[in-house]
Amino acid sequence: MSQKEPGQAQQSAPAGQLLAHLYEVGRMIQEQDEPTDLLRRVLDLAMEFLGAERGMVLLRQEDGTLVAAAVRGVEDAVVKAATGYSHTAVREALAGKPVMALDVATDPRLSNLMSLSLHEIQSLVCVPLRLTDRILGVIYLDSRRHGAPFHSEDLRFLTAFAAQAALALDAAHLYRRLRRENRELTRQVHDRDHYEGLLGRSHDMQEVYRLLDRAADSPFPALLHGETGTGKELAARALHRRSSRHGHPFLAVNCSAFSENLLESELFGHRRGAFTGAEVDRKGLFELAHGGSLFLDELGGMSPKMQAKLLRVLQDGEFRRLGDKRTRRADVRVIAATHENLEELVREGRFREDLYYRLNVIRIELPPLRSHSEDIPQLLNHFIQRAVGDSSLPAPMIQAAAMRELTTWNWSGNVRELEHTAQKMVLYAKGDPIDRDLVRRLLPGHGRKIAGNEPAPSGFPSLKQMESRHILRTIEACRGDRDEAARRLGIGRATIYRKIRDYGLQVPHSPRRSRGRTP
Repeated sequence: MSQKEPGQAQQSAPAGQLLAHLYEVGRMIQEQDEPTDLLRRVLDLAMEFLGAERGMVLLRQEDGTLVAAAVRGVEDAVVKAATGYSHTAVREALAGKPVMALDVATDPRLSNLMSLSLHEIQSLVCVPLRLTDRILGVIYLDSRRHGAPFHSEDLRFLTAFAAQAALALDAAHLYRRLRRENRELTRQVHDRDHYEGLLGRSHDMQEVYRLLDRAADSPFPALLHGETGTGKELAARALHRRSSRHGHPFLAVNCSAFSENLLESELFGHRRGAFTGAEVDRKGLFELAHGGSLFLDELGGMSPKMQAKLLRVLQDGEFRRLGDKRTRRADVRVIAATHENLEELVREGRFREDLYYRLNVIRIELPPLRSHSEDIPQLLNHFIQRAVGDSSLPAPMIQAAAMRELTTWNWSGNVRELEHTAQKMVLYAKGDPIDRDLVRRLLPGHGRKIAGNEPAPSGFPSLKQMESRHILRTIEACRGDRDEAARRLGIGRATIYRKIRDYGLQVPHSPRRSRGRTP
């Protein structure tokens, strides 16, 4: 693009040349989609074409004030003080009237202005950034050099150029707003479909999210009820993370994995010598979770003695370590979970009625997977991607017939069974498409029910074999650290100890295990 040297006068450019320049600058400014970058480019092009010494783009705010959005050649102090330029010219341009003064000293509109005289301004031009329905601001250019660097024809060019710039600026603002709204909508969709580790966009899962949100900051205990494998511990973690206690510990224990004495020690701690093997004083989970949340999974089988002790903590916040006479206090929110019918247990006298009512203040039902099968494709994709990441195997595609088979399956083990099935599909597909025949071979009940730890027909290992191998490999990868392995597997600490015991796994010793605790 041809240009004038600063301070060099020039004859009027032919109309064709002006159109060519307008096309070129229009193309250049349209390449910018960030308002700040766009305005800087607009100012640079305007100053380049007119040979201006100084320039500013002033934008009008909602309250009527002006903000310098782009500046060239003007000192910061002058910009902040809003001095050193013609306010008269700016007001005229904001009213929709382009202003040009080829010689400020002889222009009756400007000759008496102290600011221009003080800064020795010789010539200036100011044009509106005009849209059809409003004026966004102005482009202001001036020069302190003698010799009339501007030409009267420049006003026509700069006015047309500013109109193009205004359209580009409005489009850039719109683009930025749409991009921000898109990010917000994406976040809302993600939050709707992914709630703190829980997945699903079905009505059933949206209701779970709604109840978790309502219950998050309540000080009362919460009771999560649902079949095995529905995600009760994930829901408990979501409650904790959404609550004001999120900066404090979240601890979990499977009550069914411990005998009565061991469970009492696990929850409340013990004094040295309280029982055989109690060689040191030890804090229980209520002390360790102080200020946070404690998840009590499968508490339906808790003994009457332990039910009474738990009730006391819920009522008074008080407890005693096993073998200790000192009463201690803990500020802990209890989140309990069970797959059993506690109302039936109360009627049978196996569960304290007062404890049931104390726990049942907030009750959230976790739906079985068969009741929200529309979430299965999303869940499968999530589990397959995770299995691919863990195994370095390629991600397989699921054929439509195979997906129909999966969405109509009963899933008695719920989401946990679906996850294990996804892992097996990745293992056996080896990157090939997953068809209906493979799904039927992997699902029990299609002519070959896999049960126990016995090898399955056709050389397939059983689900328990796969789970035990996966647990062992994970513990080995964590150098024997069972707590870290439980975290990676997404299960509770008590759960991994129970599975180690049930499967008879010989796990490596962890150098970090120095507390003398036994699984």
